[in-house]
Formats: sequence, structure tokens, C-alpha cells
Amino acid sequence: MPSPRLGHLVPRLIRRTVRRPIRPEAPWIRTRLRTAPGAALALAALVLVTAFLAAGLPRAVDAYEDAALRDSLSHASPADRSVTVSTTLSQGWVSPSSEGMLGPAAMAATEKAFRRTIREPLALDWTNTVYGVRNAKGAPVSDLGLLPGPTPQTDPKADLVAQPGLGRRTRLVSGRLPGSRTTPDTVEAALTAGTAKVLGLHTGSAVHLTQVTGVPLTVRITGIVEPRSPGSAYWNAEADLIAPRLITVPPTQPGDEPTYYWHFTALIDDNATPVLLGLDGGAQLYWHHPADTAALNAHQVPAVRAVLGGLSDGPAAIRLGSTARQPGVAVEDDGLTRLLASFAQERAAAAPLVLIAAVGVGTVAAAVLLMAGGLAVARRQAELDLLRARGGSLPGIGLRLLGETAAVAVPAAVAGALLAVLLVPA
Repeated sequence: MPSPRLGHLVPRLIRRTVRRPIRPEAPWIRTRLRTAPGAALALAALVLVTAFLAAGLPRAVDAYEDAALRDSLSHASPADRSVTVSTTLSQGWVSPSSEGMLGPAAMAATEKAFRRTIREPLALDWTNTVYGVRNAKGAPVSDLGLLPGPTPQTDPKADLVAQPGLGRRTRLVSGRLPGSRTTPDTVEAALTAGTAKVLGLHTGSAVHLTQVTGVPLTVRITGIVEPRSPGSAYWNAEADLIAPRLITVPPTQPGDEPTYYWHFTALIDDNATPVLLGLDGGAQLYWHHPADTAALNAHQVPAVRAVLGGLSDGPAAIRLGSTARQPGVAVEDDGLTRLLASFAQERAAAAPLVLIAAVGVGTVAAAVLLMAGGLAVARRQAELDLLRARGGSLPGIGLRLLGETAAVAVPAAVAGALLAVLLVPA
């Protein structure tokens, strides 16, 4: 018969045994990483480099293509990188009661109608939009001997141009800006300092342009101006605004020498444009819209070309023609369209080379990872055989190896991708 004291001790021992926590087994992943830290670090470095290349190579290609596109656009002239809207009006199109469609208000209204037709991803630099009116053909200057040159018997030709904002864009050197006071046979104009120097003209001079009626149009020079920003689109969207050009005329007969003539531009007031209707060819109205080079990227080129095609011949073109203040307004199918088409051809030609480079880098990275995996299996072959001998199943062993590898590879891959985003611009 057990003693009463022993009967009290047995339940106490049982309670202590039950309350004592059972020490768990060491976690597999932590044990393996502590056992072979060098192999884990090598795997992490390999995965980090592979993830960096996989994430950084497409970004580098995108950045290179974007830089090439923007470089080609920035080196083109404002007219060549612009979406240009134009129309030509003559006395047959415009009646005296509708001459206001050549004025600044009508030009601004058509500009607003054009802006309503623009759709993404086409991005235009609205701050550098240039629009105005000029005579459609160079008007012969009837003043004999106005300019010395290689062939003094060839008279120069001139354009009269009206662009809004002349007072803000120029610095007056002498005289005054031209006014809107005109008669059918007289108009006031200003010349840039470069044009006046080449022509030998000054404030108070006058030149005479040939009109279709035969009566000369007298252009009185009221002032000489200097451009404030000669490199801006305002002075470069149209030719010859800053200085005249010497034009070469090919000979008509074999053995003859080519002839030359000067072509220059005189600046008139916005409200003096009706006088242009009396010149040969009438008045040409234009709206130049330079592309926003910072907002365009290479992947948008096909979509931008589609938008441009719709502006030239599509629903957008019909909508613009119906809402514009002037008849015959249309988007010219050149300029920016040609630049983007040339870039698309160059990009398509370079695409196979880029693909070969990407496939080569990816193949090398995959081969290195496979070799690293093969070496790891060979190094741990005895361990894997022991686990199988102790009853470990293939799925169970595979899950343990997967967890062990993921604990190293996933953070390394994330770190590599983040480094690519931070270090490779796109």
C-alpha cells in the first residue's frame, strides 16, 4: 500500500511533466542558411545580377530609343518638326465683306478649332505655336538695281508676312512699327536689321511689288527691328524672316550660267493682310505647331502617326474643315510625319540587333543559373540521399528546397529590380 506522501508526489510530477514545453525542432531554412552561408550569398548575388539585367535592359533600350527620337526632333527645323495647318486665299475666294478672315481674330479662332481636334498621345508645344499670313508666291520687286549681286539684272523677290506679337518679339532699332493704315496700292512694313543691311535699305525707304493688276504695290519701310529671340520658332517657322536668301535659278539652256536673285521678307501689321490678295497667288495662311519633344517617347510613335494620319485625311480633318473660319483649311502631310516615319524605319532596322543582344544576355543568365543549380545538387547529393533513406518523399524534399531557395532568391530579385529602376533611366 503506497504511502500518502507518495500519492501526493505522483500527481505533482505529472503536472510538471505536462507543463514543461516541448522543445521544437530547428527550422529547416534557418538551419540550411547557417550551415552554408557562402552558397546562399553566392546564389543571392547571382539572382540579383540576373534580375538587374532583366529589369534594366528593357529600360536601357527604351531610354536609348527615346533619346534618339528627341535628338532627331530637336535638331530639325521648327517647320520640319511641326504639325502645319495651311490654306490659300485669293480675290476669287474672298469678297470685300469677308476680308476679316485674314485678320488676327479669325486666325485665333481657327487655332482654337485645331486644338479641339488634337487627341493623345500627340503632344504639341502650344507655347511656341506660330501662325500668320504671307503671300503665297514671292512677289517680284520692280526696283531695278536694288541689290548688287552676281547677276544684277535679276530682280529680287519679296514676301509680306504678318505674325501676331511682332511688338513683343522685336526690339526697335530705328523708326516705328508698321501700322494698319493701308490703301489698295500702299502698305507699311518693317525690316529686320539683317535684311536691311543686305538690301541697303533704311527707315523711309520704299520698294515696289508687282501686283496681278499691274499696278505696283508700294511698301514703305517704317522701322528697322532686331529679333529678341532669333532662335525661337517665331523667327524660324517661316523662311527668310531674319535675313534674305540668295536663290539659285538653274540655266534653261546647256552651257548657260545659273542666275541668282535675293529673296527677302518684310513684316506688316496683322490688320494689313488684305493687301496680300492683290499679289500673285493670293495670301497663304499658316499655323505651325512644334512637337513637344519632352513628352514624346518611342513607344508612342505608331499611335502618334495614326493621329497625324487622321488629321490629314480622316474624321479629324473633316471636323477641322467644318469648324475653321477659312475655307480649304487642311493639315499638311509633311514635317513631323516625315520625321516620325524615318525614325520608325530606323527603329525597325535596329530591332533585330536589340533582340539578339537581349536573347544573348538572357541565355547566358539562364545558363549560369542552371549551372549553379547543378553544382548545388551535386554538392548536396549525399544529404538528399540520406533524406530519401529516412523516408522523405520527393514532394516534401522539393518543397523544403524550394522554400530554402526562395528565402534567398526572392529578396535578391526584388533588390535587383529596384536597383535597375533607380540606376537605369527610362
